[in-house]
Amino acid sequence: MSTVNHCLYAISYTWKRSRSYLLLTLLIQVIVGFMPLASVWIIQTLINEIILFMTSSGDIQKVLWLFGLQMVIVVLGYGLQFILQLSQQKATNLIGLHLKGELLQKAIRLPFITFEHPSFYNESQRVMNSHQHVLSMVRSIFTIMSALITVVSLLIYMIGIHWGLAVILIVFTLPILWIELFFGGARYQLNRMLTANDRREMYVSDLVAQRDSLKEIRLYGIGNYLLQKWKDHYVKSADEKYKLLKRQVRWEMAGGLLMTFAYVCCGLFIVFLIFQKKLAAGTFVAVLQAVQNIQSGFQDLTRECSSLYETSLYVDEMRAFQKREEEIHEQTEEGASLRKIECIQSITLENLSFTYPNMKTPAIEHIHFHINKGERIALVGDNGSGKTTLIKCLTGLYDPDQSNMQKVNGESISTIHKKSYHARMAVLFQDFMKYEFTVKENIGFGRIDHMDEGERMISAARQAGIEKRIHQMEEMYDAQLGRFFEEGHELSGGQWQKLAMARTFFRESDFIILDEPTSALDPLSEISLIRKLFDHTQDQGVLFITHRMGAARLADRIIVMKDGAFVEEGNHDELMVLNGEYKRLYEAQSQLFQQKEMA
Repeated sequence: MSTVNHCLYAISYTWKRSRSYLLLTLLIQVIVGFMPLASVWIIQTLINEIILFMTSSGDIQKVLWLFGLQMVIVVLGYGLQFILQLSQQKATNLIGLHLKGELLQKAIRLPFITFEHPSFYNESQRVMNSHQHVLSMVRSIFTIMSALITVVSLLIYMIGIHWGLAVILIVFTLPILWIELFFGGARYQLNRMLTANDRREMYVSDLVAQRDSLKEIRLYGIGNYLLQKWKDHYVKSADEKYKLLKRQVRWEMAGGLLMTFAYVCCGLFIVFLIFQKKLAAGTFVAVLQAVQNIQSGFQDLTRECSSLYETSLYVDEMRAFQKREEEIHEQTEEGASLRKIECIQSITLENLSFTYPNMKTPAIEHIHFHINKGERIALVGDNGSGKTTLIKCLTGLYDPDQSNMQKVNGESISTIHKKSYHARMAVLFQDFMKYEFTVKENIGFGRIDHMDEGERMISAARQAGIEKRIHQMEEMYDAQLGRFFEEGHELSGGQWQKLAMARTFFRESDFIILDEPTSALDPLSEISLIRKLFDHTQDQGVLFITHRMGAARLADRIIVMKDGAFVEEGNHDELMVLNGEYKRLYEAQSQLFQQKEMA
């Protein structure tokens, strides 16, 4: 897209979100654009009138009137700049709230496979603060317009001194220096105060925009909850910065009046010198000022044109991001035609294959799989055999290489609304999320619309074996977790994992899928947790990945994966008789335990 199109987009978006800012900026910049011409004309007329007055043919009232008009223009210039500064900050807050919210919402709605492209993270990093570029483009457009008015008007029109002046300027400039130093410190203190809040905002926005967290956010439907938390932190920071800016503007306005008073004193002093016939004045002074203004205007034009072009590149990338294709169920028209399911009775994979972007070899291929509600299946195999990839296909995070390879309740998953599918499924990944929020939120994210059901939450915590640790914290379920924020309680790896298990149990789904759910636990704790899981999920299907053969033996059926394919299937005794891959894994692990016992 051309720079012109991006300019029109920036103006259109700003008009939609902050019409008053756009109109106010337009008015101010037009006035500012004509002010140099008015100033030059007044100075020329003023000097000429002063000269006439010195020859006893001028009118002192006209001289004072012109001098007063010049003062009005100077004060008006300060006032307009301060008003524009406040207006710009308010527009930045408003547009940032809307535009960044839209970009984060877009990230939630993108296909999960998008986050497997390394280049996407570079793009995402650049576009997440694009609201600043949109408003910067609007400011550049109006600055160019104002500079053009100044240059053109002055081109059409084109066809200082005493040591006392320096003393006056120094005396009245020192307070301005103090004001700038004071508010520089105030801004630093405010940034320190808001650091924790800003880090929370960044943490939440990163949760929404990162692959590792997005899969659980997507499956558990907590995106809007996190967006609201982000919004609260954003608004708090924006409001505090705006309040400080208002104080700063008031003091700078007072400083501007002091500078105006210094200008008046200097002017009166010059008039005094003229009366003393120590200075000569005329149109020459006005012409010099016009030349300086034209040169300044040209500098503004070249600088802002360069900035406008650079900014348009960022806006172009942002608009391309906004047009990325979303998940079908996230698209209003397409999603409306999909059927919602109330219960998952079975999941079937028929000759399923999946290939990662930019890869020629499938990560998994020719997978035939069926699980009914109530079954317990263990998935084992070496690292890199494709187990986690299979889980992501099974949950609908990845779409297989061809359609109709996955069926739910006998129907193709392409005809089913994925949100309703996710709603009936609980998933715990190996790289599960450690939400640095409260215990209540960590568990409640499993079914966010039931987060306030205390008994249900206590039951989930007890089932996962984390209830005792929760009761050791004074705030219990309201305790802040992690070390990212103050007053946070850190948990061990196994405790975090149990907390994630409690989130899974809190969901109360038809199927539970666990990707090495007990890797941070010792073998005995793992066996105990798996047995407890089976005892509390009699009516639920369970598929779990494990590297420990002792846990796999508890399953009704064991599936062995190798190099992206199923190589063996059966219970423990059946697989040992085969004398194949499962037996190799089992004996290797048994030998390891025996060596540890001997040591």
